[in-house]
Amino acid sequence: MVRIDKGKKRKTYAGKPVKKRKTNSSYVPYRSDRDNDAPLKVQFVQRVPMSLDGFRSWNKKIRPKVNRTVFKAFPSISLTPEQLSTPESIEDIAVEHLQGVGTWDLRLLCTKKNKGHVSFCRRATIKIRDTEEGLVAKLSDYHLLSRYFFWRGG
Repeated sequence: MVRIDKGKKRKTYAGKPVKKRKTNSSYVPYRSDRDNDAPLKVQFVQRVPMSLDGFRSWNKKIRPKVNRTVFKAFPSISLTPEQLSTPESIEDIAVEHLQGVGTWDLRLLCTKKNKGHVSFCRRATIKIRDTEEGLVAKLSDYHLLSRYFFWRGG
């Protein structure tokens, strides 16, 4: 039996359509114009429990369905891909930049667009706690970083 799909071009990769760009009236695979050494925009967002007054401001019928977590966004910073390549380097940057105890989300730019034509999506969670040695960060839930070209760790 001969396979009829032998030599066919791939239409999907990981369940998503392959990006293609039209060149000289034929479609070729998409190649990004981005320079791999260019800095990346990173945003840290703090997770804080909602205050009692904030919770009571919701309608009584909706209160059971309300997520009682508030997200406080900090201004985005630019980091090189080498600084984001391992969990240890991200933890060091978080302690140096945030300088506070709490739970934080690491967000990177993604393809979805909002009103400002740019959107940050959560890619990892960072928990910073105070110990005898000082502030210590622990990176968790970072499996989404493995899709990025710069990722080398864990």
